[in-house]
Amino acid sequence: MASVSLHANRIEWMWKSNPDPWNSAQKEDWCSYSDVETAIIEQAYQAKLSEAIIDDYHINFKKSVQISNSNSNNQILKIIIIFPAN
Repeated sequence: MASVSLHANRIEWMWKSNPDPWNSAQKEDWCSYSDVETAIIEQAYQAKLSEAIIDDYHINFKKSVQISNSNSNNQILKIIIIFPAN
């Protein structure tokens, strides 16, 4: 009997951490969310919610931004899906 090994894809949510994330002249710096934050974000995304709330920020999926709950600074978001090596 043959067995099949299935590996789940690893999904990584990141935010652009440049001092000015909207300045295209700056080198892009990206930071990953923690595993817990990624799980919260991905659960909201898969449920097709308009946003996810994590700590002091909320994530707007339609605009692809992370927004501070205490001020209006926005940061650009990116999602990376890493497929396991065979």
